[in-house]
Amino acid sequence: MEKLKEWDEELNQTIGEYLENFDLSKEVVPISFPLNVNSEDELDDIMSFLLDLQKTSDLKAYSVVTEITLEMEDEDEEDVWGNPAVFSEDREGNCFLTVFDWEANEIDDLSGAFEKDNLDIENLRLPFFK
Repeated sequence: MEKLKEWDEELNQTIGEYLENFDLSKEVVPISFPLNVNSEDELDDIMSFLLDLQKTSDLKAYSVVTEITLEMEDEDEEDVWGNPAVFSEDREGNCFLTVFDWEANEIDDLSGAFEKDNLDIENLRLPFFK
């Protein structure tokens, strides 16, 4: 929590109040970091913070909500541009991607489990478990 307080005092207070609802010695608690990145410098700062945070916590898994563009291999299909997606990875290297259309329907052909070295998800992986 000290690292979080150094980085964002208001977020530290919000997450601190949230964590009071759990027995941290017995429960794995998901924590949401609502991070918006507007520049490479901001991304570098956020990644530095998250890597520092990983050193002081027991990170089991992470998920990222993002927009992705996927090029389709089949010439008859259109490329998927800017669709919302959720990417998750656990410390064992299990990777999952769920891609949605803009009506929040899962696009089954693009969603599922992936090997951690799959090039299609390479840019979605954060350096926590590499």
